Parts: sequence; C-alpha cells; structure tokens
Amino acid sequence: MQRVFKASVIDFTGVDRNNEDEQYQGRITLTDLTAEKVKMIIEYLWLFTSNNNYSNAILESYTTESAGEFVHIMKQARLNIGYGDKCDSIEVYEVRYTIPRNTGTIQKVKSLDHVFMARRTGDGIEICSE
Repeated sequence: MQRVFKASVIDFTGVDRNNEDEQYQGRITLTDLTAEKVKMIIEYLWLFTSNNNYSNAILESYTTESAGEFVHIMKQARLNIGYGDKCDSIEVYEVRYTIPRNTGTIQKVKSLDHVFMARRTGDGIEICSE
C-alpha cells in the first residue's frame, strides 16, 4: 500500500508509481505553492519509494524558485556492498524535480554524479584506491 496526499494537494493521475525511472511524478494542485511546501511534498513522496531503505541515504535536500518554476534537488547516496576483501562502492546521485508554477506538474530526472570506493576497517572507514 502506498500513501498519497489528498486530491486537494496532489494528483497522481497517469503516474506509474512502480517505475523507478518514471519522470512524471504527478501534479501539485495547491494554488498557494511556496518553496517550503514543494520541499515538504517532494520529501514526503520520497518516503514511499524503494530508495527509503537500508543502503540509501539523503545527503542534501533543498528547493530553489524562480518566477516560472520551483526546482527541488535531492542528493542521494546508494551503498553497494563489496563482499570478501572487496571495497564497497558508493554511488552519489542528483535527483532534480522541476515544478512549473503555472501547471504544478512534477518532473523528475535522476543522474549519477560520482562513485567512490570505501571499506570498513575496525571502527573506521577508509577510502579505497580501487
């Protein structure tokens, strides 16, 4: 079961919530939209994705606005465990949500920013050169 906002806040018509790569995320139907409300809605929606589980983390989350649109950026990290003597890889993504003021439609674009390798050593972490 997935939670949703009331129709007075967001409309999910035409959204495939099971497709992680879906760009269209719905339409915010609030008439008094602010950067704070956009941030709250996007972060709330993230709670009900497959990225909200072990091995994933949000590093940064913020909203900017211009005369024509809101842009919400989430920097996300995903841990890929390296078994045995192998280092773990950590993928860092930028997920950009664009919401035009005149339509309220939410478009999401996810892009890989960088990858680095690390491993646990006793009670610490070391960056791998692999």
